[in-house]
Amino acid sequence: ASAAEATSRADAVQAEARRKVAEARAEEQQKRAALEDQVEKERRRAEDAEKREASRGAEAEQLRASAAEATSRADAVQAEARRKVAEARAEEQQKRAALEDQVEKERRRAEDAEKREASRGAEAEQLRASAAEAT
Repeated sequence: ASAAEATSRADAVQAEARRKVAEARAEEQQKRAALEDQVEKERRRAEDAEKREASRGAEAEQLRASAAEATSRADAVQAEARRKVAEARAEEQQKRAALEDQVEKERRRAEDAEKREASRGAEAEQLRASAAEAT
């Protein structure tokens, strides 16, 4: 009886051990499945972040290129404006010089006419005096 009892007890202990091993395996399998899910979630999260990073990098590069292009256009417009201002100043300076020349010519013409007028007036006065003497 004691051998049968010992065998029965050994069978019970062995069955309990198998049950515990099966439970442990099931528990480990659940933990592994949960970790695999976690790994997959983190992989997708990393891929999404990398895509967003690449997109933002491309966007930043495009913005830098646009800013450089706008700066270049603004510089060109500013250079053109300076050129036009310089042209306008030169043109105005030429017009002013031409007008100053014309003023000088007209002043000399007026002085010459006034001198001739004074000379003719003196000549007429002399002729009047001569005519008065003659009569």
